[in-house]
Amino acid sequence: MSSKTAPQKKPKRNVAIDLVAGGIAGCTEALACHPLDTIKVRLQLRGERLAHLNRINTTVAGHISAAATQAAK
Repeated sequence: MSSKTAPQKKPKRNVAIDLVAGGIAGCTEALACHPLDTIKVRLQLRGERLAHLNRINTTVAGHISAAATQAAK
């Protein structure tokens, strides 16, 4: 006596439930990540502005000290 079982059929998935779940997941991701991304970009831009100012200050200070050194000779 062989015990053969009939192959079980997978239950049908409801497409509407999948769409609603995907929409909720997308909204949750946007609400959680968008503010964090905005903060990250603002910090990056502030860092670039500060680095640019430091570069200008260093360059100007270098020219001033070079001019002062040359004038002293």
